[in-house]
Amino acid sequence: MKLTLADYLSISRIPLGIVFFIFVRNLYVSIPVFILVGLSDVLDGYFARKSKKSTPYGSTLDPLMDKFFTTGAFLTFVFIGRLYWYEFLLLIPRDIYTVSEIIYVAITKDKKKHKASVWGKMVTLFQFILIVVLMFNIEPLVFVLVIIIFAASLLAIFNYVKSRWFS
Repeated sequence: MKLTLADYLSISRIPLGIVFFIFVRNLYVSIPVFILVGLSDVLDGYFARKSKKSTPYGSTLDPLMDKFFTTGAFLTFVFIGRLYWYEFLLLIPRDIYTVSEIIYVAITKDKKKHKASVWGKMVTLFQFILIVVLMFNIEPLVFVLVIIIFAASLLAIFNYVKSRWFS
């Protein structure tokens, strides 16, 4: 299988994520790396659409790399004491559902692929905002964002379930 530029951009989130996790307390390293992660997330979809080379592999890879980065970042913040375990558990229901659905589609060879919803994209956006808040250790905003992400996650899951099983 030949990888596209979009696929390479998605895969780049693995080494970028590892560097981010290791250097999260060093803002001189973590900020540029975080920006590169965000750019890779935006540009992989852009290049896939522009080149008309969107593949089932790429449409699976992109959300998995998003989950790798955000979940790894949140775990890193738990381990350095900026996020509580219970907050982490409130941040990941949508991610667990998404990965489960992607695995289900792969195993069953279901023709109905997982498609991102507006609520799912909102969860990702607020997760990235929360990562910035955690990087700068702005404690008063953490729990508010956790609750917003949890609520948006429930709406995203409802939307995904409805579109997969009831449409």
